[in-house]
Amino acid sequence: MNIRQQLKILLVSLSFCPIGSSLFAKGTNAVINTAVSEYRESEKKHIKALKKATLNKWKKLINDLTRLENELAGQKNYIDAQRVKEKIAKLRAERRYFGYSIYPSNLITNVIAKAQSGDIFIVKVTGKSKGAIYGANPYTYDSNINVAAVHSGAVKNNQTAYIKVTFLYADQFISASKNGIKSIKWAGKYRAIQIDSNKD
Repeated sequence: MNIRQQLKILLVSLSFCPIGSSLFAKGTNAVINTAVSEYRESEKKHIKALKKATLNKWKKLINDLTRLENELAGQKNYIDAQRVKEKIAKLRAERRYFGYSIYPSNLITNVIAKAQSGDIFIVKVTGKSKGAIYGANPYTYDSNINVAAVHSGAVKNNQTAYIKVTFLYADQFISASKNGIKSIKWAGKYRAIQIDSNKD
């Protein structure tokens, strides 16, 4: 007997009970709770199946693009191979950071200038070894983010990648030498960024 049949039988049987009676309340709650539980369980299974199907399609797309990249490289078409490689990197970042906007490094300073504490941004950076940075993670928000990314260990020099950046306020910014780069000390509270240095 499915839940709809149970509800019909319940309605018929409860039509003979006063609405305020304990039997009415007990019977109604039991069937409703069962219906809600069955719905939630069905929803979980549906979502799980949908996620699996979507993931399989995404994996196939990545595999197809990777094969295309290798074929282009084998034909010495390095320009198009690099374009495909960058597309793969962006797809991976979009999946990993689903729900977040992705910004180029040259625009992030203006975006963060309007941010609220705790806001998270995904930034496409290319690691650089030269440029002014203040602090040692956190860095001042106007530090060169491509250099800060290398200093923090999130990327290597000349490596292009997507990094996770959190906006906050910091009371001080220390000087430190890391990965061949020395940052500058800055005293006083200021807008800051914290770079997630965890790699895939």
